[in-house]
Amino acid sequence: MKNILIGSKFFRICDHSRSRFVAICSIAACSLLFRVVGHATPITVLNHSFEVDDIADGINLNVVPPSWSVSGGGASYLDRNPDGGANAFNQQIDPTPDPMDAEQLAWSNGGDLFQVLGTGLAANTRYTLTVDVGDRTNLAAPVNAIRLGSGSAFGSDLLSATIMSNAAPLNGADPNDGWEVWVSTFITGSNPLGLGDPLRVELVSDGVQVLFDNVRLDATVIPEPGAVPLLVLGGVILTFIRRGRGGDFPQ
Repeated sequence: MKNILIGSKFFRICDHSRSRFVAICSIAACSLLFRVVGHATPITVLNHSFEVDDIADGINLNVVPPSWSVSGGGASYLDRNPDGGANAFNQQIDPTPDPMDAEQLAWSNGGDLFQVLGTGLAANTRYTLTVDVGDRTNLAAPVNAIRLGSGSAFGSDLLSATIMSNAAPLNGADPNDGWEVWVSTFITGSNPLGLGDPLRVELVSDGVQVLFDNVRLDATVIPEPGAVPLLVLGGVILTFIRRGRGGDFPQ
């Protein structure tokens, strides 16, 4: 029989119940920590790598990619085929950086691509938007941006961005230098503008034929100040469990 100290009170637990007690504490601690410590959750972006519809090798279509919209100017998508095909345009593009991704991609001809998502804007959340951005060998590096907002209107209720990576792709002689991975984060407070409205991803162009591929978005919950005591309690329980496993239970 063991005397277990929790807080200022002792509880008597027999030896054969010790493993069950430790298991219960483990579950409780993990539950508390899970509620407080955020983890990244992917958000669905339809046709995120522009593989729908499947088009013929080496062909580019002057239509807006399915599931996307365009604001001003034009936008298209294509199947890159550097070995030939109907359009020399394909030979001016390096392979996309994700080896698991097929070679269809989108490009802007002066228009800004955007998509209204099926997920609403949440409070106390960090959103991370990642996009592969490329350029052609015969054009200057693009000046553009990746943005996140809420609602259905392009350019409205934009979230403040922290740019983590936005190096300009400089497509030269290297067969793999025509793309860069751009990453921006967006943090909401307890009552952000547009709370609950659908999120909106925007791929903004300066008019040059900018290339886009493999758009990814995820969300991480940020603990509110009131959740900190839960984190402390979870740490206390885990400390208690470690002591118990080492046999150092109070007598």
